[in-house]
Amino acid sequence: MEYLHESFDRGGSTRAEVAAPGLLPRSKFYPATGEFSLANTCNTWTARGLAAAGVDIRVAGVQRAEDVMEQLRETRMRDDQSSAGSAR
Repeated sequence: MEYLHESFDRGGSTRAEVAAPGLLPRSKFYPATGEFSLANTCNTWTARGLAAAGVDIRVAGVQRAEDVMEQLRETRMRDDQSSAGSAR
């Protein structure tokens, strides 16, 4: 939660103010503490957040949402295999 909390630029306020409407109905953009670049996208932000939460995920090389999802599927398969092996 700390990672998520620290990613909003609140400008000294308790709550972050909406910066702009989002791309979808009812979605919004909020000011952030980082800056967007091809090396720092929403997908690398997500991977960093998952890593901060203890998920076994590599941030390096993440560009697309599929890069994150592929790693999550691999982690789940490893976890499933580990659980099946310990159940014997």
